[in-house]
Amino acid sequence: MNSNYTPPQSDVVAENLSREVSNSVLASLGSTKPWALFIGIVIILVSLLTFIRLFSMMVLPVKMLALPGSIGSLVFVMMLMTGLFGISLMLMGIYLIKYSSSIGRLLVSRDAGDLDSSILAQKKFWTLAGIVTLVAVILVVILIILAISNTP
Repeated sequence: MNSNYTPPQSDVVAENLSREVSNSVLASLGSTKPWALFIGIVIILVSLLTFIRLFSMMVLPVKMLALPGSIGSLVFVMMLMTGLFGISLMLMGIYLIKYSSSIGRLLVSRDAGDLDSSILAQKKFWTLAGIVTLVAVILVVILIILAISNTP
């Protein structure tokens, strides 16, 4: 069976579909690269301090975990929250450092693929930062409600 079908042709000229990133985008991202790296390193250092605090919480209050009532539970919850916060900070710092690195690759290659990877790293950072902020706000509201309800 013969078919006389011919696929449609495009009038778009391929040279107009450049994958090169504009100079203004490169300049803007290039100026943020050192700040992203600096803040990423600071966040990782803060996360390491958070882990040091967690380990000190594990060593000092071992006897408190065995206490009856809510004190032992409170210490356990504080340790859990500190660990989760430290992990979240570490990931946020890593995402910012990856963002800075991908900007460096973009500045050399000028390829839109590297722009895509830098935007993806930035998206991961802001998504995690938003989740951590939302959880912190919810916890603060819960603590305020508990403090008000326990006031004599």
